[in-house]
Amino acid sequence: MKYLNSYKNFENMESDSMRREECDRCKQPPINNTTTLSKFNKQVICMPCKEKEQKHPKYRTACDAEEEAIRNGDFNYPGRFHRIGLPEGL
Repeated sequence: MKYLNSYKNFENMESDSMRREECDRCKQPPINNTTTLSKFNKQVICMPCKEKEQKHPKYRTACDAEEEAIRNGDFNYPGRFHRIGLPEGL
């Protein structure tokens, strides 16, 4: 029972942290309330912004950096461009 309560708390924490009235990037309401995390920084973004992000020339670099961080045990990696800002075009 103890683990079930912990799981419910975790589930609520996750869903609350991803829930947005508007996209952190474009400030539009998410379509079907669907959001995801950016590979470039800590923003919670809508799916149209994610599609734009995936087409960016530096997207593969951001993905590779995140994968490397995870291999090194960093499961809270803030994104390749977290400190320096988004690349031009996003």
